[in-house]
Amino acid sequence: MKNILAIFSTIVLITTSSCELDLQQDPNALSPESASVEFVLNSVQFGIKDWYFEATEPSMEMVRMRAANPRADTYAGWKQPQDFDDLWELTYVTLLSDVHTLIGLAEEKELFMHAGMGRTLRAFVLMNMVDLFGDIPLTEAIDPDILEPSLDDGASIYAFVDQDLQTAITNFGQGGVAPTADIFYSGDADDWIALANTLRMRSEVTRKLVGGSGATVASLASTAITSGQDFVFAHSTVSAAPDSRHEYFIDNYIGGGSDYQSNYFMWLLTGETRPYDLPDPRTRYYFYRQADEHTTDVNEMNCVQETRPDHYPASHVWCQDFLPPGYWGRDHNDTDGIPPDNQLRTLFGVYPAGGRFDDDSFEPGDPETGLMGAGIHPLMMSFYVDFMMAEAIMTMGAPGDAASHLEAGIRGSIDYVMNFGSSVADEDLIPTNTQVNTYVSNVMAEFNDPDTNEDRRLDILSEQYLVALFGNGVEAMNYYRRTGRPSGIQLPLVSQPGDFTRSFWYPASAVNTNNNIEQKATLNNANVFWDTNPNALN
Repeated sequence: MKNILAIFSTIVLITTSSCELDLQQDPNALSPESASVEFVLNSVQFGIKDWYFEATEPSMEMVRMRAANPRADTYAGWKQPQDFDDLWELTYVTLLSDVHTLIGLAEEKELFMHAGMGRTLRAFVLMNMVDLFGDIPLTEAIDPDILEPSLDDGASIYAFVDQDLQTAITNFGQGGVAPTADIFYSGDADDWIALANTLRMRSEVTRKLVGGSGATVASLASTAITSGQDFVFAHSTVSAAPDSRHEYFIDNYIGGGSDYQSNYFMWLLTGETRPYDLPDPRTRYYFYRQADEHTTDVNEMNCVQETRPDHYPASHVWCQDFLPPGYWGRDHNDTDGIPPDNQLRTLFGVYPAGGRFDDDSFEPGDPETGLMGAGIHPLMMSFYVDFMMAEAIMTMGAPGDAASHLEAGIRGSIDYVMNFGSSVADEDLIPTNTQVNTYVSNVMAEFNDPDTNEDRRLDILSEQYLVALFGNGVEAMNYYRRTGRPSGIQLPLVSQPGDFTRSFWYPASAVNTNNNIEQKATLNNANVFWDTNPNALN
């Protein structure tokens, strides 16, 4: 039984020499005999949506981009192994299996664009899986005769990914028939080549503590995605099964908010006690307030009768102390019970969830308002490139001017967010050009001030990148692990949460069905291969 179950927790590859269904085949998976190249490619592209949501959600919670809903007040107990079963299955049973089939079919038919897309999407998935779990199966996982594949070292998988991306770039340059349904780049080979170079650049920055090269980062940045080439999965307003609206829209606008926003993250944007005087121009696009004031009712918010935690510095946001009225969230790792405040919580706004622009109406969330769920998953945005370049210049010896890249990243993010929500924004509340320029100028004035030390300059970069990454938890968690910044990130609500999670537990389904995957003893030393940052993280 253990071997039979293993096929559903590792990878199910479709054999190309038999039409019979046996224990090597998942009856729900695509097979070469029954699927065209276009159909398999379509399955892979749409599989990215569900896979990405499972990957980014826990990562967003770890970096205070979204309030955690922890099972326990320690990092070790915050998530359990079974919480990652779906992500593992989507990776191995669905995506990697279909990509393997896709590449085989595409190369046989000399459909090189299709093969290149498969390789690029596989590289994206594998890099992120290493970032989340560390060592994962790869070499033996693609052998249908091995039901319990061994783990591959994360560094070797990164090397495989880089080669896969270079092969993909070659594929894109070979010409041939373009896909009929490319939901990311409409069959534009140049856009795909730019994405592949961006992912190679991303790999180099991620590995900066273990040999990543600043010069290589700069070289790849020159051929990376630019404005208009953003790698996003676009949701729609279709609610009929399968519901294609953004997952956070579904959770927040149907029957009241089920998520809590992070007090710390809202504090980064609202301007209260921040050094820039003005709220961040993205605030009304990121968050929609259902309430216009804070409550004094302990039945609605437990912390109104509690005292500030002794381990919280006076400057730390706590229980909405420093937030403007109506920004209703939770502190990091708050394990208090859930009060009946669904109609009061701050919701995800226009970006990236496809919700409502905050127009000071303070009405309950309604699925017929805003973008009605037509949000995006920001898989890799062009403005990330500028933030990565600023980091590489400041910490990897890459050539260039960090300040110009930081400013370009901030402006690129603000422009994208405001354009994304322009159709539903209240024209009287849209930030003016003057307000945007003042905000950016204030940030850059502090960054460029001769009295600003390098430590604070790195924190400014980190805060601004974290804000721009809203909706992309994996990139944010990677950045936090390799840099330990922002240094003033909100502490967990409990004083003894244990060590920060440097990688997640292996899924219960993988450990229980594969003798070659042993569960991590603890998470406090379970660093992925590129995380040699010696600093303790909060």
